Amino acid sequence: RKLYLLPSQCAPGDACAVPTTRRNQRIIFWLVSVLLIALLTFPYYGLVFFE
Repeated sequence: RKLYLLPSQCAPGDACAVPTTRRNQRIIFWLVSVLLIALLTFPYYGLVFFE
């Protein structure tokens, strides 16, 4: 999705017309990204916790 590009025109009443929708999408995107990176790199830092 285009989270950081200029928004296209939305019809009044659509979900994209609400300003908090775009902010919430960005927050969820970054939270999922951080979680995914943490899970993918777990074999590298997991040894510190289980030794």
